[in-house]
Amino acid sequence: MSSAPPEFQPGLKPPQFTLRGLFFGLTCCAVLLVTFQVAGPMAASVLILFALAIIAHVAGNSLGTQLRDATDQSNRGTLNPERAQPHHFAQTTRLAERVRLRWPMMVLTGVCSAVASFGGGQFLAKVNAAQATKANLTLAYGSCAVLGAILGFGLSMFLKVTLEAWWQANQAD
Repeated sequence: MSSAPPEFQPGLKPPQFTLRGLFFGLTCCAVLLVTFQVAGPMAASVLILFALAIIAHVAGNSLGTQLRDATDQSNRGTLNPERAQPHHFAQTTRLAERVRLRWPMMVLTGVCSAVASFGGGQFLAKVNAAQATKANLTLAYGSCAVLGAILGFGLSMFLKVTLEAWWQANQAD
């Protein structure tokens, strides 16, 4: 006594637009070109970035809603023990555990900060030798140190997670 599955059409419909949408897009392009002419390329670039962020958000929301509505919702929220067995899932790992920062990460962060501060500061001092005041050099060295620390911390975290995942994968073998 099984009921026939409902009509299910996976996927999305092809995109459609109206004449009103076409004119709206044309108007947006005209406004963008006028912004390039009047306010300059920097303001137009900011406007393009802002518009693309909004368009991507709206398009993603629309596609997600269409895909959610197109899926089979009849068995949503019910657990079928015949379908989900323990051997269908990977073993749990320790990567989700919170641990405190160890000394190698601190050392790598500090070394990257020092190297970036020295190298970036020296580079900026040579490139802008005519404008190299004490305040400018302090700002250059300081900002390069911060960027180096961010890079060093990200690199150390990436290495930590990669090595722990590799170690845990080899432990399972």
